[in-house]
Amino acid sequence: FYIDDVEMRVGDLGTATSYDVWADDGNMDIVTGYARANSDSLQMPTLDLGPGITDGVVEVQLSEVGSGDEVGVVFRYTDANNQYRFYIDKGSNEAILERNSGGVVTELSSPAYAVGTAAELRVIFQASRIRCQVDGLTYIDVEDAPVFYGNRVGLFVRNASGTTKFNEFYGQGLNGSVGIAE
Repeated sequence: FYIDDVEMRVGDLGTATSYDVWADDGNMDIVTGYARANSDSLQMPTLDLGPGITDGVVEVQLSEVGSGDEVGVVFRYTDANNQYRFYIDKGSNEAILERNSGGVVTELSSPAYAVGTAAELRVIFQASRIRCQVDGLTYIDVEDAPVFYGNRVGLFVRNASGTTKFNEFYGQGLNGSVGIAE
């Protein structure tokens, strides 16, 4: 993330360059211009794309990915029990797309991906189609009729305390909203 340290508070991400405030970011810290988790617990800090957003793009650049890190993005986020998430898992060497609906997590696809120390993840979600890319290559292209349309996007972090750096976050609604860039 490129965020001025003046806007940071200990234990959270602060204010996005769009002046939106991150939600659920208490276990994230800013360290020399990057966001990092300060806990191994599941975390999903999010930003609001605006009312009525159902389709969009979300992307993030990652570096210093640790050996067991599960890191990526969430989209169509409504709450902790309803969202989609796309992440890379360095422990299993996979790119994983999941739907969490009502607290029930369903894996939609998990192709093999040799996770290195850096990656750029992008998700394009339009109606029932979800395309997930790593470093510009499409790893997942699925249809999944969503049962919810949350308008928040953000980070997905698990088992990555003090390791993976999150940088250059971007979210854009494709049906009328303005983008959020960090």
